[in-house]
Amino acid sequence: MRERELKDVRLVLIHSANIRIKYKNKNKHINKLKGYFNYIDKNKYINKLKRHFNHIEWNEKHNYAMQFDKFQDRLFKDTINPEDVIKLKLGSFSFHIEYPNYENKSEYNKSKNYKVEVFAFIYPSYDIVNVFYSIPIQDISVDELIFVRKVIQYDKVEVKLSKARLLNNVLAERKYKVSNITNEIFKIFIMTSGYRKYKLRYIISKLKAFKFYFNNNIYLDDTVKNINTHKMMMNEIRYINDIEKYDINSEAFTSTYAQRLYGLLVCDEGYKFVPKQSALKALDKCFSSRTFFRVFCSNNGVLEINLVGSLANKDYNNSQQKIYMELGDSDAYDTTIETDYAGLKNGSLLALEKATMLHVIIDSNMKKDYFNSKKSVRKIISNRKNMIEIINIVTSISISEMATLTDIIMEKIGIYKYVERVRERLDIAEDDTIIVYQKWNNRLMLILTILGLFIALMSIDEIKTSIKGILEFLRNMAMS
Repeated sequence: MRERELKDVRLVLIHSANIRIKYKNKNKHINKLKGYFNYIDKNKYINKLKRHFNHIEWNEKHNYAMQFDKFQDRLFKDTINPEDVIKLKLGSFSFHIEYPNYENKSEYNKSKNYKVEVFAFIYPSYDIVNVFYSIPIQDISVDELIFVRKVIQYDKVEVKLSKARLLNNVLAERKYKVSNITNEIFKIFIMTSGYRKYKLRYIISKLKAFKFYFNNNIYLDDTVKNINTHKMMMNEIRYINDIEKYDINSEAFTSTYAQRLYGLLVCDEGYKFVPKQSALKALDKCFSSRTFFRVFCSNNGVLEINLVGSLANKDYNNSQQKIYMELGDSDAYDTTIETDYAGLKNGSLLALEKATMLHVIIDSNMKKDYFNSKKSVRKIISNRKNMIEIINIVTSISISEMATLTDIIMEKIGIYKYVERVRERLDIAEDDTIIVYQKWNNRLMLILTILGLFIALMSIDEIKTSIKGILEFLRNMAMS
């Protein structure tokens, strides 16, 4: 049997979707991209969701919400107002992966039942719903962890559920792909969104195809397929066998673990055959502000080595607690608290969530026909303004001491390349806008010239007669 060298692993899959939550708006003229959002009666909205989720929890004082709020406030001050977010625990389930040819199968299967907590963070101001799957894992090999990630993030195989406490139609003792469960969750948020255009667009598309029937299941399936989504994996490793002999920020550590780290980072089961130099190049940009943790990024997720039980971490905690006791610095105490969720304590999860959201927001807007020359000048200018506001969101998201980590994640995921594409479109749109404006202006000048020539050729009496005729025509129209 392969050595289970990874003793404590936490995974969080983030699946972000562009879903508009639209209820009574206190101010219809507020632009949602500036951080304001449609007013939502949270209790009423949660009650609607409770009809679909068996064991939904919502309370700002719940442990999970307090953990996220604490580190959000400490690490990313002034980015997103906590009042602009609804944090829900949707439920939980367990799943089992069958390995038909694995040695010691009975022993392995008995020990490998993965428990999953499911959360949803709703950002009405950005038209975003994030679904989180949090999965703690003990005693697993590198090969197994890569496969588990493939199952969760890429639907490699169906998994058998047990102890399902989530949706009415997601049942235990059945097999599902994880994305099927996510789609069922997104369908519920679409049904409860209060945004009527989802259904209207579907009906119009059917009418155009001369199909005059409405099927709710097909409507939801089609809508989920058409919304923009993106998913990323947060992978935190808290203990590795024989790790004590290395400084994890040293070249010796990186060289020894390069191929394994590469495999875990990019989800490549063939990592053993990747040239070490290629693996090292993929790991070159990383982040570390402590001696016991280090963060690597790729275009499909983040890998954090966070040695919570190491001697260096214990020394750090003792030092921070001493500062707290002597000076009363609550930040020093907060840094000693371990969290239940991958990457939360050191900010990796929060930075990855924001990058995933931005990926969806930008992608959704890049696909819009914002700069069609057939649109009015006013509409084109309005659309350009929206695109500029998206750039402002991206450039304002890197805050405080987390700027370096956030920048690395943004670059690796490709957010900054997206921004360049937006800017390119803005430059093209500016040229198009000038052309459209010139066409409009030329037509106006032509009309005024013809009108001026017509008036010049007319006598004063003829002008009076024409004006009287127009006024008489308008009076008759008003009386009819």
